[in-house]
Amino acid sequence: MPQLSATNLTDAIVRNSKPRDKRYDVFDAKLRGFGLRVQTSGTKSWFVMRRVNGKMTRKTIGRYPEITLANARIGASGILSRMARGEVTVKPSPLLFDEAIDDWISRDQGQNKTVQQVRNAIDLYVRTALKGRKLNAITKNDINKIVDGIMDSGTGVQANRLLAYLRRFFNWCVERDYLNSNPTTGIPKPFKERSRDRVLSAEEIQAVYDASSQLGYPFGPLFQLLTLTGQRRDEVGEATWDEIDIESATWTIGSGRAKNGLGHVVHLSNQALELLSTLPRFDGQNFLFSTNQVRPVSGFSKAKKRLDRLSNVDGWTLHDLRRSFATHATERLGFSPVVIDKVLNHQSGAVRGVAAVYQRGAYLKERKDVLTQWGEFVSGLQNGPPPPASIGVKQLPKK
Repeated sequence: MPQLSATNLTDAIVRNSKPRDKRYDVFDAKLRGFGLRVQTSGTKSWFVMRRVNGKMTRKTIGRYPEITLANARIGASGILSRMARGEVTVKPSPLLFDEAIDDWISRDQGQNKTVQQVRNAIDLYVRTALKGRKLNAITKNDINKIVDGIMDSGTGVQANRLLAYLRRFFNWCVERDYLNSNPTTGIPKPFKERSRDRVLSAEEIQAVYDASSQLGYPFGPLFQLLTLTGQRRDEVGEATWDEIDIESATWTIGSGRAKNGLGHVVHLSNQALELLSTLPRFDGQNFLFSTNQVRPVSGFSKAKKRLDRLSNVDGWTLHDLRRSFATHATERLGFSPVVIDKVLNHQSGAVRGVAAVYQRGAYLKERKDVLTQWGEFVSGLQNGPPPPASIGVKQLPKK
């Protein structure tokens, strides 16, 4: 039965109803069966509850503040009257998982840069297991079986990511009243991740760079450009020719492509320019790296495994190239961490105090010097790496 309330709902009560650890309902004394549901996310929605043909029935009216209290009360009154006459369907057909997950990807994930990554994970690990299942029949045991299967394949990080996707999906279903509870609640992360601190040695960088040339286009030169620029994998993998200015030796990554949303200029060393000159050009194809001349390159994991075999270097990720660049450019070449942060396009560096003042500038000249010397460092590794800088970090110019 709907809970009795001694308080009439008011605009102030509705506005000040804050989210808690668990969702809760606030009932109206003025109209019995009418109330407001407050989700843990802060989403508020109007609903009515009444027994229909002997069965307690709940119907959602809409969200606040899109629907005001006054309009929600008017709508609730009409629905409750129809319920009293038995004219309201007791329960709609259960929503299927396939329908709900597609709706979630479209509505909740569609604007995210990682939407394709989410879709791929769901398609690979979840759809077959839950295809045709009623959404409200999915249990915690079903989720555990899926996660355990990923763990058994030896990809613990992916198991964590998929559990996070499913947790968000089922929370969304609860918010929309598709479900009363989230079956992932109480399931811990299956894999304990540690922050990565892998830095490739100078010898390993040389081995990886040389082995990349054996892979051929597109992955060979792509991995080499990653090494020479220190930029992110997808920023390099999705680079287009109209971002490259050969004359000024610069590569401009627009704010729409940069991970942190900040446009970024990357100076191209002689080694990077020479590499670009070897890339094939296709009519109507704007991407630097592609396997089908239509979309940017994909399939990094297979190419990375081949690279590991050819270079005899393992236990590292492509992202570690950025960390390795930052470490060697600081310790061996003697550049300031502030400038290195700018080269990497970090939104905010780890440097604090007086040095942080320098981060207000773009340091274009200093960034060019870094990448110029880094290109020479990489190309000169066959003669052995230079010793760590003995004069300390190169001072920044006064602004």
